[in-house]
Amino acid sequence: MEGKYLQLLEEMVNIDSGTGETEGLARVGAIIQRQAGVLGYDFETLVGPDGSKHYYLSKGQGKRVLLVAHIDTVFPGGTVQ
Repeated sequence: MEGKYLQLLEEMVNIDSGTGETEGLARVGAIIQRQAGVLGYDFETLVGPDGSKHYYLSKGQGKRVLLVAHIDTVFPGGTVQ
């Protein structure tokens, strides 16, 4: 099972997702959404007034869970290569 999670981590870190890299950030968000679905959670994205995205997970009629993490990196575009 560890290999599955290492593969997921590898997929995410091989995406240029620096601050302002909207395409890369969207790709990382899509991976999070996909994984939420695999775990049986509903996924919701709320966009803040500054354009920041906030991800929530919920299951059935339960409470929403806010994911608190940074998906952007400090590295400029092209670093992955």
